[in-house]
Amino acid sequence: MRSRLHINLLHLWFAAIMSGVENLLADNIVDKDGAKVDWMSITGPGKILGLYYSAHWCPPCRGFTPNLAKWYKEMKEKDAGKNFEIIFVSSDSDQAAFDEYYKEMPWLALKFEERQAKVCVYISKIL
Repeated sequence: MRSRLHINLLHLWFAAIMSGVENLLADNIVDKDGAKVDWMSITGPGKILGLYYSAHWCPPCRGFTPNLAKWYKEMKEKDAGKNFEIIFVSSDSDQAAFDEYYKEMPWLALKFEERQAKVCVYISKIL
């Protein structure tokens, strides 16, 4: 019984975090063409959403991004990848750096002009 209670509390905690993330991100996610992405199409039961905090100026990030992109493309070709999405959350200092770096990524992104929301998302993950 105790473990069932623990699992239920964990689900409630996760739902609260996702609600906060939705409030911060839902209207600000774009695809590679800059088109707004419907939040409900990438979230919900059975869906996995990854937030990728990275920046053009970060050497370890620049080294990791190609590996993550390769893995992402391989996942998307499989059934398991249909319920999985990544959102790039930039720490770049200007739109040009964001645009150049985002060209290397096959996933979605938080609009650059909404990057201040990343601090709130990060804090909500910790709390």
